[in-house]
Amino acid sequence: MILKFENLTGSLIIALIVCVLLLSKANTASAQDNPANNEIAEKTQPAASEKVLEPKTINDLYYKNIIPGITSEKDALKIMGGKFEKKRENEDKTISYIFDSKVPGYPNEFTVDSIGKVIHAAIVPAPGEKLNISAVEKILGKPDRHGFSHYAFFLRVHVFAKSGMVFICNETGDVHETQYFEKCDLPAFEKKFGKNFPEKSPYKY
Repeated sequence: MILKFENLTGSLIIALIVCVLLLSKANTASAQDNPANNEIAEKTQPAASEKVLEPKTINDLYYKNIIPGITSEKDALKIMGGKFEKKRENEDKTISYIFDSKVPGYPNEFTVDSIGKVIHAAIVPAPGEKLNISAVEKILGKPDRHGFSHYAFFLRVHVFAKSGMVFICNETGDVHETQYFEKCDLPAFEKKFGKNFPEKSPYKY
């Protein structure tokens, strides 16, 4: 009787293991066939890694070699692909061309004067690309001054007047937007653009 009981117990254990394995397989198949589960799985996948830009010279900091004071309106439009979302005539008789940057709410833009020369550009990093102000300073040195942006309270401005560039960065120094203008000294920059980049915070906390 003891032998028969042991055989019966062994059979029950084997049967139980088989049932557990079959149930587990069924649940796995059900989960894979469930679109909601697939959607959750997709959302939990890690995002594609960003490309960290490592410029070597000042030319690497320009956007597609569009240089204010040098590049013509015709050449800039050709470089940008010729398709702009909007053309705006400004009060100072300059013309601005607005382009889709693929970053919602932040278009790329360049402005030309009455003789058809680019005098200003505002460019955001392409999606998936990241540039840090530390990489910029390795090329341009320390900024002429810092300041604040009217875009958002957490953004900070790094002005390189003699290089004709302003970098608007987040708190960790990642570039949110770069603005380009004709190279000048700091007083000339303050006269023309200073109010757009106040040295003191315009925000009330």
